[in-house]
Amino acid sequence: MFCTSLLALITFAISAACHSIPANIGEDIALLAGNHRLISKRALSSFAVVVPPSALGCSDTQISQITSAIDDAKALARAASNALGITGSENSLAYQAFFGRGNANSATRLAIKLNNYDALISTLAPATQQVDAVKSDNLDPIGLTYACAAGTVLCPGGVIASAYQNGANALSGNIIFLCPEFFELNDQPTMVSAWNQERFLPSQGFVMLHEVQHLSAIVGEARRCNDECYDISCCLALPDAQKITNAENMAYFAAQILAEPTTGNPTSDSSCE
Repeated sequence: MFCTSLLALITFAISAACHSIPANIGEDIALLAGNHRLISKRALSSFAVVVPPSALGCSDTQISQITSAIDDAKALARAASNALGITGSENSLAYQAFFGRGNANSATRLAIKLNNYDALISTLAPATQQVDAVKSDNLDPIGLTYACAAGTVLCPGGVIASAYQNGANALSGNIIFLCPEFFELNDQPTMVSAWNQERFLPSQGFVMLHEVQHLSAIVGEARRCNDECYDISCCLALPDAQKITNAENMAYFAAQILAEPTTGNPTSDSSCE
């Protein structure tokens, strides 16, 4: 449990001052049109899962959980995208807490919406193919593979999942490794209920959304995120430049909006006093 409430932490993160920018619907439309053309060119050619006898093989039960996690990640991304689609929502409580007042502009808001959330919704999919080994050259270089990393060096203490881009660690293809702890995580309703009770219990969908932020094949090279912080207090305290490049901030914002949608609504100067 957090030492202070989630809402108190988020409110504190933006309490120093208000930063309100006039809404410009025309600008939103122009930016959306240009960015949608870029996203339409971004696609993965295949989705596969590693199966036994590979040490990275996923059981039927795990494959089912991965599929559910993808659905939950999309639900989180959809909530975030809907909030960011509201003109002026860069002035919302949630946006300024997790993405920073210095990034409160239409261009940044829409870049995050389109690349970090909309691209996930339109691109991420369950596995339709199976592979029985992970070698240096047997994975689709423009595809995504899910692997279950039980009992390997990929899952040291506390690691839930990890993602590697095509070419990383001499591997072909994009790959998401899911550790045993991933399959013990909560379902999404439990995460939302706990969030509203000022506790954080991550769901499998939350982790899946986080890992996708590391893959430029989905979010684009310009919006690919790294790992600066995991703890919510640290994520809220990051400099603004790092808030929009930290994968956990992307996931926390989505969870905040799913649990408390009104915190994504634009605020006026008077409401910040």
